[in-house]
Amino acid sequence: VCGSLPFENEDEITGYKLALKSHLSAELKNLIQRCLAQNPDRRPSLESILEHTWIKN
Repeated sequence: VCGSLPFENEDEITGYKLALKSHLSAELKNLIQRCLAQNPDRRPSLESILEHTWIKN
């Protein structure tokens, strides 16, 4: 979708510095941010992902 990895180095992963491309839609940014939530309990289920606005449209 983006053509690159969401993090460039380990510091960005541990510091959770996610920089998404500006050309992405708000719906897609929302989905990516939810899927990459630091807390695994806050990540969406597969069923929830399949119901997401960006996937549906």
